[in-house]
Amino acid sequence: MDYVKLVKLLRMTEGSFDGECLNAIRMANAMLMEDNLNWEELFQKIVMEASRQSVPQQQAKPKGTVYTDDKEINTYFEAIFKSKPKGSFKTFVESVHDWWIEKGFLTERQYEVIKKSGTKAWSDI
Repeated sequence: MDYVKLVKLLRMTEGSFDGECLNAIRMANAMLMEDNLNWEELFQKIVMEASRQSVPQQQAKPKGTVYTDDKEINTYFEAIFKSKPKGSFKTFVESVHDWWIEKGFLTERQYEVIKKSGTKAWSDI
């Protein structure tokens, strides 16, 4: 099913010219018939595909040690952000923080840098 074409046809039914709207819906119905579908089956298929995509995929476990201690890691990030990092270091820390939020773990190298920077930031505050 060419969903892009189907959506274009359905959008054409929003127009004010009845003949164009009728032709568009008939063309959309013909597309469904080509795939041996009706509207109900199409929507069920779309909903099922969407629900499969919304289920979090299992993350491949990275090689090496991973760090997941929320309290410790969040404390390091808090200290680093309070110290108001600048430039490329700020960009780096933000990218590692985004990774942490998204994945829920840090790699060994990420953890080492965040721990060292967070510990130094706390001592500077």
